[in-house]
Amino acid sequence: MRGLPFSAGKDDIMDFFKDFALTEDAIHVTFLSDGRPTGEAFVEFASTDDAKAALAKDRMTLGSRYVELFPSSIEDMNHAVSRGR
Repeated sequence: MRGLPFSAGKDDIMDFFKDFALTEDAIHVTFLSDGRPTGEAFVEFASTDDAKAALAKDRMTLGSRYVELFPSSIEDMNHAVSRGR
């Protein structure tokens, strides 16, 4: 996910994907090294089919921002999440 409002938290992302079975552990918000949010997050879905279906929400709004969705790998997520540490 890219383009998230900087104030968006895991609960906001869970609400955005309310049609899918998600837990907070499946949502990974990325941060800069100074602790500020990047406006990006990674979401792990229960199945490949769920992930593909979730892409239909590309460019829908979360808060006042439209959010871009992209398929990504575990490696992409791990790299992005570790950048902020």
